[in-house]
Amino acid sequence: MRGPLRAASVAFCALVGVPEVVSAAHPFITDDTNTQGDGRFELQLGTQYSRTDAEGMTVGSFQFAPQLSYGIASPIDLIIRPTYNVNLISGGESGRNSGWGDTNLEVKWRFWARDPWSLAARVGTGFPSGNFGRGLDAGRSTPRAYLQGGYKSTPLEAWANVGTIRGADDPSARTWLGHVSADAIWTVRDGLKLGLDLAADQNPLRASTQWPAVALIGAIVTLAPWDLDIGYQRGLNRSAPKNQMLLGATLRW
Repeated sequence: MRGPLRAASVAFCALVGVPEVVSAAHPFITDDTNTQGDGRFELQLGTQYSRTDAEGMTVGSFQFAPQLSYGIASPIDLIIRPTYNVNLISGGESGRNSGWGDTNLEVKWRFWARDPWSLAARVGTGFPSGNFGRGLDAGRSTPRAYLQGGYKSTPLEAWANVGTIRGADDPSARTWLGHVSADAIWTVRDGLKLGLDLAADQNPLRASTQWPAVALIGAIVTLAPWDLDIGYQRGLNRSAPKNQMLLGATLRW
């Protein structure tokens, strides 16, 4: 059971790994250039559930990913993000694996701003702090680098990301994976934001050239001091996971 489950989990985690690649304002995929400010914190509690077919089997995955950001300077954040995963498989063989996965450590730097435009870079790596044999982490460090930019005014903001991440330690997988995404977020009124996000990630499987592409719609409601959010993601081609639900909450201080 472990072999097929691990192989399917590696492929599946890479396919659904858009929020794993770079975690934006939950539930969105595309990160903005905003930073916390010197000495300030943000705690983001994000969950997601995905379901798709991989290698003739149906694979489901639940992930809890708390992310803590700290402003080490006005334009620079230090970010740590552990992950807890539950992978389920049905089909030819059935199984369930759960436990801690990769832990990500990153730095985000907003290096240019001229209102309403700005640019930022986000670089770091994931550490294999779970159990690769059970399909819970990447099996090696996963360095990544992303360029982020966009426009922010009232009531509209739009962001775009492009970057790369090293993939899982698997002979059937590509070593480096590309990522592109863009979103638009509209502030409907004080305390309510709605957004649309589009993203594509290079397929981790060497045998496939189609980039899995997804669309996500999301909402953020502010009930001070918390931001509460919900999102629904839908695959746009056969390589992408069909459905993903996201729920989260964010606190700043």
